[in-house]
Amino acid sequence: MYAVPVRRYLLLTALVCLVMIGSVPARPAAQNRAVRDLLDLASRYVVDYEQHFWALALDEESVQWLERPVHTGSNLTRANPAGGMIPGGVQRRTVIHSDYVLVQAGPGRGWVPYRDLVSVNDKHVRDRDDRLVRLLKTGRPEAFDEAAAVHDESHRYDVGNVQRTINIPMFGMMLLHPQVRERFEFKAAGDEVIAGRAVERIAYTEKARPTIIKTSRGKDIALTGFLWIESSTGVVVKTAMTAADPIVRANVYVTFRRDSELGFWVPDVMEEFYKAAIAFDDTHSVSTFTTPRVYTR
Repeated sequence: MYAVPVRRYLLLTALVCLVMIGSVPARPAAQNRAVRDLLDLASRYVVDYEQHFWALALDEESVQWLERPVHTGSNLTRANPAGGMIPGGVQRRTVIHSDYVLVQAGPGRGWVPYRDLVSVNDKHVRDRDDRLVRLLKTGRPEAFDEAAAVHDESHRYDVGNVQRTINIPMFGMMLLHPQVRERFEFKAAGDEVIAGRAVERIAYTEKARPTIIKTSRGKDIALTGFLWIESSTGVVVKTAMTAADPIVRANVYVTFRRDSELGFWVPDVMEEFYKAAIAFDDTHSVSTFTTPRVYTR
């Protein structure tokens, strides 16, 4: 799905990574006509969306925290009759401001994210100057590796032991692209109103193998989730994605807003939740995106 080295997309260290989709499409899943018509409308929207820009730059505020559920413990002894209860609550909180850039990887291949830190917990790191965009627009072969190094460096400020990989705002939307859509089964899941717009909620489950997400040992992890699609236009106004196995669970929710100056929809808020079986703490993150800027080649 993304034309970048797999090593950059570890979800949890030594557990999960993105893989390239094979060239043989899955057999289309059976769908009723109303759902199929809505998906066709949304697929055209996604293809058109790719034409708007080569790179989208945003100001990002990411609030991340670790939250510990209450554990009753298991070390019951005469000296410790309470069983070692571990108190719950927020254990650590970090606020990160960054320049965030999404670069198109090619038709149907989604967008590659790059992040450049500006401040951490109000401690200034550098000025905002769209350094990543200027670097990537040079066209030098090594520019993408240099931008990736900047992005990788930003991860050292993330809280928790989870390295985020499916937290790409357009990832869920791109599952509707004609080159990807046939991998999934879609079902109607009810009508809703979001920000005054009538939308249909569509549930999806990945049926094709190999899956987009795999463990480092080669185990398939099928993506599931929901898409909220405006009935009259095919605009994707919200996405929800889950990737889970017995060891780790990742949930990512993204809402979009229409930017009046650009004339199209852009990411607004991205919410993330990660649960690892080996960790006491759950990892949470809420990113808010503002000041969108578009760039063409």
